[in-house]
Amino acid sequence: MFSVTRWNLIRLVPGIMLCIKRWELGGLLGLSLMCQRVLPRLLNVFIEYADGMAKLPVKQASRMLYRYNLPNDTKKPRTLSKLSDNGAWERRKTKGKVAIQKMVVDLMELYLHRLKQRRPPYPKTSAMVDFSAQFPYEPTPDQKQAFINVMRDLTERETPMDRLICGDVGFGKTEVALRAIFCVVSAGKKAMVLAPTIVLAKQHFDAFPSIPISRLRF
Repeated sequence: MFSVTRWNLIRLVPGIMLCIKRWELGGLLGLSLMCQRVLPRLLNVFIEYADGMAKLPVKQASRMLYRYNLPNDTKKPRTLSKLSDNGAWERRKTKGKVAIQKMVVDLMELYLHRLKQRRPPYPKTSAMVDFSAQFPYEPTPDQKQAFINVMRDLTERETPMDRLICGDVGFGKTEVALRAIFCVVSAGKKAMVLAPTIVLAKQHFDAFPSIPISRLRF
């Protein structure tokens, strides 16, 4: 959910879903404005609920309103909330808090389990040096640091690597991954590359010519 300020209230269109701290989900019916010479002055916000309508002054609305958003904006809630049933909103908030707490506990247990896992460090080989020399472009300073960090994770530590590499398109993330994969494969182990799209998967497959690869078909 995104906070709705006084300045972007006027940009909202009727029918969008809004969330109020007290009454949960409602649909925007409209706005009341006072015409002025320069800019219209926003007075009230009207919100539809399953059993009635709420009228909120703009100052109150800017403090209490949130826009209801889902990853897929075309999906809307099945029903609107009721003004006469504040308990349903409190129950839903409690349920959400419990779910978040459970997720936190599950993540903590997962990472504690990961910390207990052990594996022998992968060996440093001359083949890794030869492989790295095949890349045609000079690494950026950030790439070099990423290479160092990843290789330390793989060759100097006995716990599974847990590292996220972030960067814009074209800044060399794939080269970092290639070096890590080569290090693992050179030690006789297997590595899996997951991609979110078929196009990206094909690009990665074509970029790994010197590493033994088998494709998974779904």
